Amino acid sequence: MKALVPLLCLAGGIAVGWFARPMAASSTAASAPPVPAATAPANSAPAPEKPAGSETAANGRTSSGRPAKPDNDESKAKRDAKAKEAMKKGQDQMAKRMTDVQRKKFEARLDKLAADLNLNDDQKAKIRAAMEKRFETFGSLLTRDDDDTNDLAHMKEIGELMKSDGLDTATEGVLTDEQKEQYTAFKGKERQSRIESKAFKDLGNITNVLDLSPEQRDNVYQVLMTEAATREDNQKASGNMMSLFSDGLGFQFDDELGVQDLMQEQMEAQMQQQGGGKTSMADIRKNFQATVKQRTDAKVEALRPYLSEPQLQQYRSHLETKGGGLLNMFGGAGDDDAGN
Repeated sequence: MKALVPLLCLAGGIAVGWFARPMAASSTAASAPPVPAATAPANSAPAPEKPAGSETAANGRTSSGRPAKPDNDESKAKRDAKAKEAMKKGQDQMAKRMTDVQRKKFEARLDKLAADLNLNDDQKAKIRAAMEKRFETFGSLLTRDDDDTNDLAHMKEIGELMKSDGLDTATEGVLTDEQKEQYTAFKGKERQSRIESKAFKDLGNITNVLDLSPEQRDNVYQVLMTEAATREDNQKASGNMMSLFSDGLGFQFDDELGVQDLMQEQMEAQMQQQGGGKTSMADIRKNFQATVKQRTDAKVEALRPYLSEPQLQQYRSHLETKGGGLLNMFGGAGDDDAGN
């Protein structure tokens, strides 16, 4: 169950916030405006006096000099138990929501697959049964309660499960030879659709910032298609995980800078160091900042043959603004990073 917390934070860049939670807490407290003291109306009655000995001084004694009554261990245990129960309930609900979303997506995909491959009812039932076992396994992993020493192994299990969508395994021994060839073509169409969708989305981001001529638009789109194809072929399991959690949370992650794999790497590195001292926030932020800058430079240079210098500067500013937003999740770039 504990592994669900950082994995949920990973979705949509919230992983950054997970790493930054100690810093965020302190900075929030520091930046919060003081709450003005309430002023009693002139005609209000004075507050009733408290019984003698009811006030506790800072030294742990009451105003009468008697030692303050210690906290009730039983009450604290009850509060802790309620908090743990509430956390587990929330995580169970999130796990169910994510699993349900994936089940609905699979059913829609199975309908398309059945139409393309002309699957019979028995084949569909076998594929559905295999996928249902996968959903049950995934739900169990998300809600399993581990101690801290098992968090890394737990996360690796989830990562292994997310290396694929499970459909290849579910169709093993179910399809005929002809259907296997059709299935390969089906996956090829899906891949091309994802590439085109990503390229169109990135083109939309650019045209929201720049006024492109028809020729520029065509050239930029071809560059974006190449980038999208490369990312599709090199995508790690974290991409599937990002999709899973963002779908479960009900939002789409706009990864124009391609940082989702970096988030996954940072989280894995953080968990691998459990018990041996965690990477400092400054180191995580520095690594993230360097990667964002590297990818910003690469995207700008890829479009240099087709954009004017003012357009390139405007595009860089757009990407740097997005990168800055991600860095702010770490608590800001920090004084030590200024000017670098």
